[in-house]
Amino acid sequence: MFGCVVCHLGYSDQFQQTEEGVYILSFPNSVGLGNISVFTFNPTNLTSCAVEVSVSADGFYEKIGYLTEYFPSITFITGLERLNRTELPFSLCLTLVPLDSVDQNLPYQPTERELALLSQATNKMVEHFKRYLAPTIVTHEGQEYISLKRVLMWKDTFLKESKALGTFWN
Repeated sequence: MFGCVVCHLGYSDQFQQTEEGVYILSFPNSVGLGNISVFTFNPTNLTSCAVEVSVSADGFYEKIGYLTEYFPSITFITGLERLNRTELPFSLCLTLVPLDSVDQNLPYQPTERELALLSQATNKMVEHFKRYLAPTIVTHEGQEYISLKRVLMWKDTFLKESKALGTFWN
């Protein structure tokens, strides 16, 4: 239902449901976790509710923003960097909330650095996609085609290689 990419740890979708409508992804002590992107795989599931994204650690709690049908992803710097603490275990909390409880004044505004890191991560994923799939592109009447099976195989390869970047994603 949800996925998460951490700048140097890679991808995980291993959120644990702790109670009805509450999902947690815990991070170990790690230096420089930095940027986190959270997204939903199926935004249409959020037509009647939203997902509140927050970070908690050692008495620190910060609401980051919301995932909705029209805003299915969010990228942010962990609150730990805002606290000048780069090594502390913390949890990413996702809570299903009614749409009418969404605080429109809370939407997270990414910084220039966050946007640059997101762009860098996107470029790396696109480069990997092109490198992996370029040999299998078929052109017919000026239109390029890629086998859906190859795209799904690429996804598995990309996730496997992303997980290899860090030992956290088991």
